Amino acid sequence: MSVITRFPLVNSNAVYSAALLALAALLTLVTPTQVWAHTSLTASAPANGQTVTAVNQLNLEFGAPLRLMSVSLKDDAGQDVALNFKRSNTAKARFVVPTNAPLAAASYQVFWMGMGDDGHKIEGNFSFIVNPTAVAVTTAPTTE
Repeated sequence: MSVITRFPLVNSNAVYSAALLALAALLTLVTPTQVWAHTSLTASAPANGQTVTAVNQLNLEFGAPLRLMSVSLKDDAGQDVALNFKRSNTAKARFVVPTNAPLAAASYQVFWMGMGDDGHKIEGNFSFIVNPTAVAVTTAPTTE
């Protein structure tokens, strides 16, 4: 004796819609929030990779306001170069960080770290060269 079980017809559109909804919910849970919530450095002066004749301040511009928590500058020997940096208590998109003295001819790397409105750490770096004998070219800060 065999038993035949009948299943009611399932609406394939409803199943398809439910599967898409479940997939969207899963992607929302597993996709890092950094993709949506965090900003990045959009421009700097000197710009990344730029050769300049002199520098007495760093200009950093971000895609959205953040609290800039640290900025450090290292020369090509890996030595820290003194900056007149103060942590920001309020979120801003643009920062000016003066150097304590004009920078000597060398390659430099800037390291920065900020905090987004959601409290997550955002960090990055860029480099530039100071060459007093380079031909001066006036350029606006470039997008990174």
